[in-house]
Amino acid sequence: AIPAGERKAEWWTDVGASNVLGIVAATKREFNVDENLVFATGFSDGGSGSYHLALTHPTPFAGFEPLNGHVGVAGAGGLEVHLRGLRNKAIYAVNTDQDGLYPSAALKPVAAAIEALGAPFVWRELTGFGHDPSYLATERAPIWAWEQQVKRTPHPTSIVWEGTAT
Repeated sequence: AIPAGERKAEWWTDVGASNVLGIVAATKREFNVDENLVFATGFSDGGSGSYHLALTHPTPFAGFEPLNGHVGVAGAGGLEVHLRGLRNKAIYAVNTDQDGLYPSAALKPVAAAIEALGAPFVWRELTGFGHDPSYLATERAPIWAWEQQVKRTPHPTSIVWEGTAT
């Protein structure tokens, strides 16, 4: 399914997330979907939105594939972003060096922080690309191979939840 975002329903907000979750639920009702093979992905805003889904609604998804997104954008919708919340989520993220919005040099410390948590996190820094998904011609095969290795745990024995006391 390829939903389209719109004003007041950005992917990194609860409204945008509910749109995606509704589409996933409707698809599962209509088709025989293996729930262990559902991934959330997107490019740019959609990539940032897949981080938002990983932080707020991880259960329906086996993993997350943010492409040229930024986990910090999830905070634009009012969410407190705590990287530890990604510790148990399978993520394959891609950022590019010539991206004018989210250049890989700026995301490298964030990726390192997520990796340092021991998260099942793969980060790919691609060179020679701007803020466009043309790299998918060569990156699709590695993403597919990664997906084949991901095992969804719908009922984990433990979870990590972090917030800020007010």
